[in-house]
Amino acid sequence: MKMGAGMAEQIGMYQLAVAYLMLVVVFFLAMSNSLRISRELVVATLRMTLQLFAAGLLLKYVFKIDFWLASVALIVIMIAFAVTVVLGRLEIRVKRLPLILFASMGIGSLSVLAIFIFLVIGREPWYDARYVLPLGGMIIGNSMTACALVTERFIAEVIGKRDQIETSLALGATYKEASMTALRTAYRAALVPTIASMTGMGIVHLPGMMTGQILSGVEPMLAVKYQVAIIAAILAAAALSSLVMLNLLRSRLFNKCHQIERAV
Repeated sequence: MKMGAGMAEQIGMYQLAVAYLMLVVVFFLAMSNSLRISRELVVATLRMTLQLFAAGLLLKYVFKIDFWLASVALIVIMIAFAVTVVLGRLEIRVKRLPLILFASMGIGSLSVLAIFIFLVIGREPWYDARYVLPLGGMIIGNSMTACALVTERFIAEVIGKRDQIETSLALGATYKEASMTALRTAYRAALVPTIASMTGMGIVHLPGMMTGQILSGVEPMLAVKYQVAIIAAILAAAALSSLVMLNLLRSRLFNKCHQIERAV
């Protein structure tokens, strides 16, 4: 079954231009309906194009040198960029938030990626960039989304239920006890999107990794096994990153006297 080369050859500049026309249609639909997202759409399209082509050129070079330090360095850089993306989304400011985000995504993503590389696929050498970087990118990207969601929701819950939390604190509860409901609500919000997408996989839609493998000629059942494994890794990384994020963030929102910081 030799689909890989054929599929790759079909995407030329003309075909790519046709694909971009679909984005142009979206742009005019947004304009005609006064959605006020035209600028964001243009910026997102330009960033996507530049970033993906830059990543393609970089990966082509990294694949050739095949050195563990290059793979590790790129994974760290990916986490650092993920932190900047989350910071750009958040309208709040918490002391050492960049460091908290980096630690949360780093612990969640790297631990799950290590399990996946060493125990699930057993790749040799472990630093093979063709496996580590794409898999790491998917895991880090979902950890990033989970951390952004859990941060926004937890702070919103603390602010929205400040009176109840402060009442609990005044009655002798610790900050962990008083904020437990807010923590659970935020934690659930971070995991629900991934869990919801899992329920429609295989029937409503075929996931991206599985689709790509099938298009490249991989047997469908093998593609299914890889997809199940990566989804499990994505959910585990999101769950672990979110939990680390919540605990580190909570320790910043409350002081040593078990009081909510004034900045919140």
